[in-house]
Amino acid sequence: MDAFNAYLLVRRFLRQPESRRRARRVAALMEAMAEALPEVDPKVDNGKVRDTWSVLGLLSQLDWESAADNPEARGRLAREQAELEGLDADLAKSLEVCWQTDFPQQDFPKHVHALRIADALADNIQLSAADSRLQRPLYKLGLDAAHLQRIVWAVERTEGKEP
Repeated sequence: MDAFNAYLLVRRFLRQPESRRRARRVAALMEAMAEALPEVDPKVDNGKVRDTWSVLGLLSQLDWESAADNPEARGRLAREQAELEGLDADLAKSLEVCWQTDFPQQDFPKHVHALRIADALADNIQLSAADSRLQRPLYKLGLDAAHLQRIVWAVERTEGKEP
């Protein structure tokens, strides 16, 4: 699935303009984190990772509005819809598992940790690397406070632009 089709799903599932902006912000954060990965893991093909992570960022927000009153359901609709639209099953599963409450005890792929970081930053772009919600995911990605600051700056420069 590409970013265009992912954004069409966002437009179909998210009615509020603020929710759509949030989805674009999460996607931009995911892209910026993918761009930072080669600095800490030279084996990463950041072009492919960037595109995949951007799509995951958009899709992770599909149930933002519908799960607002039921946080335990967060991620389930996103996973189901992404699978119906043809997203790889393992990637689609990550849209649900990243919201598990026992998340810190699990050892998930890097994109799942990135989704946690992007979601936290989407609500408060000024969070610091010292914030407890970001510490473990940043560590799992191999990123530090300087990386986080560059990621935030990259996203702030792109705010308000349509995909």
